[in-house]
Amino acid sequence: MARCDTPVLFLHGEDDRFVPCAMGRENCACCRAADKALLTFPAAGHGMSYMADRERYLAAVTDFLGRVLGEKYQRPMGTKK
Repeated sequence: MARCDTPVLFLHGEDDRFVPCAMGRENCACCRAADKALLTFPAAGHGMSYMADRERYLAAVTDFLGRVLGEKYQRPMGTKK
């Protein structure tokens, strides 16, 4: 991550017992990308962030892609602008 300059969105479950959330925070802190974001999901286990809060997850992904891709990004139908 120290050499990563590609935009990165970190999504991590706070109850992940396979890859602890602290590792996600550490990866985000070490990432040198100018455009990076970390969003954690309370009570979500490994790979379960989407299931824990679909609306928040999709909003984060949609907003991040819109910010990074700008006009090239077409929001999925049914998502808020």
